[in-house]
Amino acid sequence: MYPFSKTIYNVDAYIVKVYPEGHRNYRFYQADYLYWLHQFLKTKPNKHGIQMNKGFIKIDMSHEIAMIGTNH
Repeated sequence: MYPFSKTIYNVDAYIVKVYPEGHRNYRFYQADYLYWLHQFLKTKPNKHGIQMNKGFIKIDMSHEIAMIGTNH
């Protein structure tokens, strides 16, 4: 799906890898999180100055990753 999600599904998708607190790459996750939070919290004001709420979709792939290599 990613990076062709916009072309195929009309979904502008970006992947943010989550690292737990204390992990050496946690700071990269925090930086990405804050960037995307700023980008996707609200739309730009329209001609009337109104901003609309935007949001995130969280997809948890941990179950599918755990299933790789099994007979399930």
